[in-house]
Amino acid sequence: VPSEIRFKDTNNRLLGVNRAAAEADGSTVVELEGKSLWQHYPAEIAAQEYTDDLEVIRTGQPKRGILTLYPTASGALRWVQADKLPYRDRDGKLTGIIECALDVTERKQAEEALSMRIEQMQAVHTIAEEITRELDFATLPHLLVQRAADLLGAPRSVLYLWDEATRMLRPQAWCNAGAWLKDLPLRLGEGVAGTVAQ
Repeated sequence: VPSEIRFKDTNNRLLGVNRAAAEADGSTVVELEGKSLWQHYPAEIAAQEYTDDLEVIRTGQPKRGILTLYPTASGALRWVQADKLPYRDRDGKLTGIIECALDVTERKQAEEALSMRIEQMQAVHTIAEEITRELDFATLPHLLVQRAADLLGAPRSVLYLWDEATRMLRPQAWCNAGAWLKDLPLRLGEGVAGTVAQ
């Protein structure tokens, strides 16, 4: 099955895993069985695993939808969503945890990309509203340059206007840059702005 299945005792030791779980951890089933998570994962991940397990052990109730970052065998990180279920012996004594997990990295990345895109679209909408409300042309360039920096997460932003008489780009407004910029016009093809204008 594609789900990663791990069967652990109450001391954070793997009693059994399926092939999907072993491959996800860059190991074989035989290499993992009997190994403590403290031996297999970085300490902070093993500790979080054990904390979640202890909650299931203490309450006797499943814990579902646990979303965690795990390292792959190559060291890259992947998102895993897991359910942890209490395992009881024939006498009803809780003797372990069964964990069923799925790699949800692609879904998580898509959700984050969508969330970022929504934030950008909301920012563009806000900017459009501000621009249409602003009637003072002297204020408008400063508003534009600030919002552009915010939208792009840029450390600084400069707005150049084309001066037809001198055939130069002149700094009109800037954000997080010195006032000395006003004395530095650009020719077409000069710098990033001049190249774009060209």
